[in-house]
Amino acid sequence: MLGYTAKTFERMYRVVNFFSTKQQKLIVPEFYVLFNGTPALPDKSVIRLSDSYITALPENSAEIVVKTLDVDYNKDKEILKRSPTLHDYSRFIQKDSFNTAYPETLKRWLKLAVKA
Repeated sequence: MLGYTAKTFERMYRVVNFFSTKQQKLIVPEFYVLFNGTPALPDKSVIRLSDSYITALPENSAEIVVKTLDVDYNKDKEILKRSPTLHDYSRFIQKDSFNTAYPETLKRWLKLAVKA
């Protein structure tokens, strides 16, 4: 994640010399994980990189806080109501998961679709 953040800043601030003695102003990065799977998670939760550290977090260590959003399909889920794209993605994944779990049903549907 740190590498991705550094590369993103590099692309965004091409003309900025990161190695100058003058402090550079940067936008505040925000990190999100869109989760759709098992086990079920709360609609919103927080994951900290330091939760995976073997020892306690020293003062001069990197910490990343990631907001996790459960986007499993549910027609009443607020985040899916606000984003048609995310709603459609979530619905697609739900259908795909069903088809993966029941491949015989998928084959039958495909045969019916080809005949139509």
